Amino acid sequence: MSSQLEEYAMKSELYVVALTFSILAISIQFPAETSDVCIGRLQALGWVFLVVSGIAGITLLRNVSRDYNQYLTKRRLEDIMNGARLDDVSKKEFRRVYSEESKNLSRNKRFWWPVQGYCLAVGLLFLATARILNSPIY
Repeated sequence: MSSQLEEYAMKSELYVVALTFSILAISIQFPAETSDVCIGRLQALGWVFLVVSGIAGITLLRNVSRDYNQYLTKRRLEDIMNGARLDDVSKKEFRRVYSEESKNLSRNKRFWWPVQGYCLAVGLLFLATARILNSPIY
């Protein structure tokens, strides 16, 4: 069950990163043409936030391979520890190193996930606001 959820999380992460860069490309390709400086700045800020969101998503995707390798390493070493007779010092050292590495990865995720989501939302908000302000009022 857990591996299936991780697989869905990975697929959704890939989808969000692709969607972010697609929106960025389309909004740059078809900007709101205006002479108003405020609208131009809103568009530019939207683009910047979308770029930051995309970079945060790529960073999260890079960590997926580290997470997987860490999981495999833990399983292999647990099998070795169960099969072989290791002294208590080796077991304690393994647990210490593994727990430190786990903390580093989870800290990295806790930082980048909100950055990606908030920057995507703010970028879309700025782009939508620029389009709305640029539309003529009849």
